[in-house]
Amino acid sequence: MAACRRERGDELSGRLLIHERSASFGEQSVQWRRIRFGAAHSRSRLLHPGQLSGGYYRELLSHRCGLTPEYFSSVFRKVTGCTFADYLARVRIAKAKEQLLVSKSTLNQIAHTVGYADGLYLSRKFKQMVGLSPTAYIKKPKKIVCLQYLGHILALGLTPAGTTAKQLSPFALSPITSGIRDVGIPVSLPKIAGLEPDLILTIREQHEHLSQIATTIAIPWGRLDTLRELEYIGELLDRRNEAEAWIAGFCEKEERARREVAGIVGKRESVAVYEIWGDRIWAVNIGYGRGTRNLYKTLGYSPPQTLAEHVLGKGPGKEIPFDRLPQYAADHMFVSVWKEHGGEKQAKRLMESEQWRGLDAVRNNRIYDIDLDTFVWNDPLSIEKQLTVQTRLLRRQC
Repeated sequence: MAACRRERGDELSGRLLIHERSASFGEQSVQWRRIRFGAAHSRSRLLHPGQLSGGYYRELLSHRCGLTPEYFSSVFRKVTGCTFADYLARVRIAKAKEQLLVSKSTLNQIAHTVGYADGLYLSRKFKQMVGLSPTAYIKKPKKIVCLQYLGHILALGLTPAGTTAKQLSPFALSPITSGIRDVGIPVSLPKIAGLEPDLILTIREQHEHLSQIATTIAIPWGRLDTLRELEYIGELLDRRNEAEAWIAGFCEKEERARREVAGIVGKRESVAVYEIWGDRIWAVNIGYGRGTRNLYKTLGYSPPQTLAEHVLGKGPGKEIPFDRLPQYAADHMFVSVWKEHGGEKQAKRLMESEQWRGLDAVRNNRIYDIDLDTFVWNDPLSIEKQLTVQTRLLRRQC
């Protein structure tokens, strides 16, 4: 049995295993047990300006598999139904699509990145394969599947073709989500493929399976402020004006909220968000929703000094043992409960304890209960709704 293997470290991000049952090369003599050419990884790591020749790639891969270039091409076409040159062209155009959307590079620069000589050749090849010029492709409305950032897409006035049930949950009763298909949890690749999207948005860097369906762009979660994320996605989808208009409207609401709650929280008083779980309390970081963005950025409040580095820096926040809560308690405490795994029962026990009743925030009636269904999210539409609730809760002190 002849075998060709490439394990870890393969720059094609996959394994190509060929097994021959006999010396002859017939339809039944070769079994492909697994073929994953990892187009996304190939595009990002193999295509360099100095490596333009399709023949170069064929020789590179055939060498790794221990095959002659001719035999490699024969097997490749028999199994995939296309020539290696066609496959490579598709990989390059797919990478070009991604670069057209996410980068500010010129056409010449993109051409060099994906392995073409210049922008003119890329433009001709792009139109030949996509049916549109690169400029027309950028401006064409995209059929989108978003595995994250649904609230951002909706804020831009767009309706994606598909998303997950989890993303849909905060908008379950809203007519703006009518017609959006659920692609499952875990995500179903056949369901996504059935929607025939032009673009898939995700937070995961490793998305080669998605890239085989449509152009896939990963936007790491939590690295940017919500409004900066909206700007970025608006630019990505050629909806800059819509993003700017939404942000301008939200800024007006922020200013109004600041006026309405002015003086309620003293300059030296602290504010923080706490979530009660079955085995601990979590002081929530600004990048993890629960209304933290509005409290610290919109309203300009500060956490207790004992929590500052945890809730304003990197990371998810601070895990607090129940008996150490007084060390980290704020003057104003926004509190949510993670009801699963004993969280609801633990919250009841904690709030009936002498330790809880002794907190300054409790004695001064500065505990603000927040509902996770509303506050867990960090997208534009959610923070807008949260700001209204937070303003109402704080004004309760007046």
